[in-house]
Amino acid sequence: LDAGFTRYPICEGQVVATLKDCSNLSDLNYAQFMQTMVSIWGMSLALSASLGAPFIGLACNGTGTLSLLPFEDKGESWTRKHYERMQRDPNSPYLTSKKGDDIYSAGLTAMVHKKLGAAEPKDFSFKGEIDENNYYTQVIRGQVPHHRVWEDHEHVAFLDPHGSSVGTTILVPRKQIKGDVFSMKSANFVSLMKATYNVIQLLRDGLEDDRVGVFFDGYDELFASVILIPTRDPFKENCAPSRVGEAQFYDVHPGYLST
Repeated sequence: LDAGFTRYPICEGQVVATLKDCSNLSDLNYAQFMQTMVSIWGMSLALSASLGAPFIGLACNGTGTLSLLPFEDKGESWTRKHYERMQRDPNSPYLTSKKGDDIYSAGLTAMVHKKLGAAEPKDFSFKGEIDENNYYTQVIRGQVPHHRVWEDHEHVAFLDPHGSSVGTTILVPRKQIKGDVFSMKSANFVSLMKATYNVIQLLRDGLEDDRVGVFFDGYDELFASVILIPTRDPFKENCAPSRVGEAQFYDVHPGYLST
């Protein structure tokens, strides 16, 4: 990895890390992916310590560029996702963890499940203390309708009906771990990244997409989670990427992250 402060930040102290020998994070094999993410985790700890930033987010559009985004505490005035819902654009040149309107109909859900080969969930076990009011806790325990696409003994991945593109998936541990992903203990972080690699391959192969974006956006500060966004290269679809203006600079966490 090469890493340094960017000249064009969207928040103070943004660091951009670039893979030296690969242009696509999704192309890395398991060992390379784990080495990369552990290195990124180490960078996040150093960045947090040097800037005194309690939260470090990650935004990656699935290519070889990963952005570390430090923010101060959200504070009492911060409201989760306090913005209008986005309009989806399949030709957008960037990815975002910003939410859209409910994307899934019964037919679309069946199509995604067919492509992913997702089986009905068999394990609704939850580890640790149970927060009955937390949505992720309710999903893991099977108490609310959801579309589960992958699970193991430690993690659950399910489709986000409000994701920015078809196939957007949320991955969470079965044990409620508060705070952002980078603040996890080493063993928990490594375990979550192993699961992340598996779900990336599932989404990429099942949906036949070119790459999978990875976000740690801190949306639910009561439950660490990874957002995975499968996407295709607009040029391969014979579509020119949509034009976008300069990204906005944020002094405080806006409730979502963007590449």
